[in-house]
Amino acid sequence: MLRVSKNTNKIVSIHISTKEQVPENYIGSAIASTEIDSFVIIPGVTSYNHIYSRKNILIFDGGDTYIYVIFSSEGDLERFFTQLMRDIKLNQITNVSVETKETK
Repeated sequence: MLRVSKNTNKIVSIHISTKEQVPENYIGSAIASTEIDSFVIIPGVTSYNHIYSRKNILIFDGGDTYIYVIFSSEGDLERFFTQLMRDIKLNQITNVSVETKETK
């Protein structure tokens, strides 16, 4: 489980919005959204249709909702994304389940 928090270095804010709040032809920078403190990514459970960036904003497209993580700069976003991918891979390696058989 990975938590993305606005207390993380270089994250300015985190917002969530629904598809109804963002029209299909939207190209602006201000969005109708709610600011949140954090969200959780559970590898193998949490799924996003797309994860992409626009300038210094990392966007998680969850189908019905968007989560926008706004960073201080594009470089900070790149460093965060690289670390996030490492954390996800490490999480996958360390969460290997081992089954044990009981003998009677």
